[in-house]
Amino acid sequence: MSKKQEFMTRGEVARLFDCSVSTIRRLEKKGELYPKLDKKGVHRFDKAEVDEYVYRKSLRTSSESLKAKQIRLEVRAIEMFHAGKDASEVMRKLRSMTCAEVLAILEFYRTAKSNPPPPRARASGGAAAVAVHGDEDDELDEEMSEEFRREFEKLSKR
Repeated sequence: MSKKQEFMTRGEVARLFDCSVSTIRRLEKKGELYPKLDKKGVHRFDKAEVDEYVYRKSLRTSSESLKAKQIRLEVRAIEMFHAGKDASEVMRKLRSMTCAEVLAILEFYRTAKSNPPPPRARASGGAAAVAVHGDEDDELDEEMSEEFRREFEKLSKR
């Protein structure tokens, strides 16, 4: 028995993706979706190809989401350390983090807390801000992502 091939219109694909038909046309132009014209001139998409596109897209999105999730976990761990929790409490609350990750964040937190970056100085006369950095601050800057740094600065101001 042969399996009947299922096809979807642009509108059906747009509803599936929760986007506009124009977005589907852009995906066609970028070569990400490949429609076929039926006898009436309607663009139809092979459901298997659409499913494959959704799968590929979810892989890309999930890897980006993993990094964002890791950053949120790290920030949450720092918040907990800042609130006076110990490593075992953080481990219990943030079960998706390994012991090594929690201990590394604790070490980072202790180092950052004992060596806060110097205040940023402003030049007089309306000139641009001048940052004052030491060697330790440069190392700290290299270790932290920009998102992580912003979250840590928010916590430090509390």
